[in-house]
Amino acid sequence: MKRLWPVALVAVLAACSGSEKDGGGSEAKQRGDVCLQNDDLEGAVKAYTEAIEEDPGAMAPRNNRGNAYVRLGLADKALADYDKAVELAPDDARPRTNRGWTWRQKGDLTKARADLDEAVKLDPKSQLAVYRRGMVRWAQKDYEGAEGDFKAATGLNAQSAHAWAALAELRVRKNAIDSALETANEGLKANPGHAGVLNARGLAWYAKKDFTKANDDFSAALAADPDHRNARFNRALISCELKKYKEAIADLDEALRLSPKNADAWKLRGYAKYAAGMGDDAVPDYKKALEVAPKDWADRKEVEEWLLKEPKK
Repeated sequence: MKRLWPVALVAVLAACSGSEKDGGGSEAKQRGDVCLQNDDLEGAVKAYTEAIEEDPGAMAPRNNRGNAYVRLGLADKALADYDKAVELAPDDARPRTNRGWTWRQKGDLTKARADLDEAVKLDPKSQLAVYRRGMVRWAQKDYEGAEGDFKAATGLNAQSAHAWAALAELRVRKNAIDSALETANEGLKANPGHAGVLNARGLAWYAKKDFTKANDDFSAALAADPDHRNARFNRALISCELKKYKEAIADLDEALRLSPKNADAWKLRGYAKYAAGMGDDAVPDYKKALEVAPKDWADRKEVEEWLLKEPKK
């Protein structure tokens, strides 16, 4: 019950604007931007491809088609577009920012960091590049560097809710709980009702064992965004602490619908079922947790040992 679920590592799209020089003024490119903003990803790819065919030397359609490919789950196609965009505009931070984030999603933190370092060097005022580098530094366990980047990102744009949320949660993990609460409150002043920042503040209340305030924040986060999978998981943690196992199971059902490869959620639902007297139903959840978890999952040994024992009926 001690583990907290991380802030959702959801990528923020780079700006789709561009100058006429880089292909940003073409009608096909602008049509692609509208499609992308409206989640018509196939339409965006088609329009950007048309813009590229009209002007093969334009950077912006390449960059933005890469964004569409990322959202379609086609990371390798996205990387190919970002590679070409970097080649076409080596001094533009945008394609490096996007390529670095895509490398992070693929698990190559070294390449991600190299691209994002270069992006920040090219454009030190790019809030997106600075925030994303902070997330990569966090994954690399460079906590001081990550905290510095998140602080810088909030300074560049106070409406950067993801940066406020990340900064607050990082401070929770550093056990600077009062500082985390102050950070989350600042973030909510700039971004009232933002689900990610509410979720981060809930984690701080959880760390202080104020389960009522934590539950209130997680519930408020879910009111703002019912599909916030981290808030679902975290509210289930509170329900387990309060021995409200049926409520925990309901939230975890939703969390697993949103993220079926979340080993922590499978494990926690197994725990909730077992604690509720549903031992036989807990076994498949624990097995599923082992199936979807990475080999170095911190809870692997604990779950394996539990499965070796005969669950109590």
